[in-house]
Amino acid sequence: MDNENIKKTEEANPPLDPDSLAEPEAPDEIVTETDTSVAEEGAEEKKSVIRKFFPKKEKQVLSPEEKKARLKKRALLALELFLCYLKIGLFTFGGGYAMIALIEREYVQKKKWITDEEFYEIIAISESTPGPIAINSATFIGYKLVGFWGAFVAVVAVCIPSFVIIYIISIFYDAFMAFTPVQYAFQGINVGIAILITSAGVGMMKKAKKDAFDYIIFVPAFLLVTLFDIFNIDFSSVYLILIGIAIGIIYKVVLDAIARKKGVAIPGAPDVAGGAEDGGKSGEERK
Repeated sequence: MDNENIKKTEEANPPLDPDSLAEPEAPDEIVTETDTSVAEEGAEEKKSVIRKFFPKKEKQVLSPEEKKARLKKRALLALELFLCYLKIGLFTFGGGYAMIALIEREYVQKKKWITDEEFYEIIAISESTPGPIAINSATFIGYKLVGFWGAFVAVVAVCIPSFVIIYIISIFYDAFMAFTPVQYAFQGINVGIAILITSAGVGMMKKAKKDAFDYIIFVPAFLLVTLFDIFNIDFSSVYLILIGIAIGIIYKVVLDAIARKKGVAIPGAPDVAGGAEDGGKSGEERK
């Protein structure tokens, strides 16, 4: 009787299966077609922005004849660059500032190797970086035209005349400076140098893009340099350059912040929504 009762109890209450005690599996995440398209669209937008700032250079497959012709063209350009800078270095007195007008006439106006805007940017960078402006500008222009060897050739060419002439003068310095016609010649050269530097500065001011902010920086800087020179105050122009850089950065940051707050497009900023390949269209226009 007891065995029958136990058997009925077991049938009514079967033992628990250990697998049934495990936690139920979470249902697979449902990925809709809309989510997939949004994710792909976002990834494509990121790629387009990256491609805009870091364009991928496609390797050109050239035949041996094309490679030879291309190498010959670059060699001739490097030789022409060498001769141009050798001529500029040989016939320019007064340093890099007097050289600016000759470089502009040779490379911008006659040969048209660089544009006015590129030339002014090169001069600004050359003046703001350590080293003589003549060597810095030769480095930038040479590298832009022919690459590393162009920069090397241009720097060597602009340095050779100065090195040779100064070396010869140093040997006969006393006799050279005691020669009266040489003294008169140097007086005339000083006047010519002042005219060249003034002409280069005025020409750059006329052609450069200007706005109110440029004048706000230029006028006080010009007055300060003039007053420091008149009253013989020891103040390095490097500080004025650093102050101008700081003011320019602050001005640009503030201007961009105001433009973003108002939702105005910032000139030169990438269109993140549209990317570079679809003409800068917004997300709504692409849809």
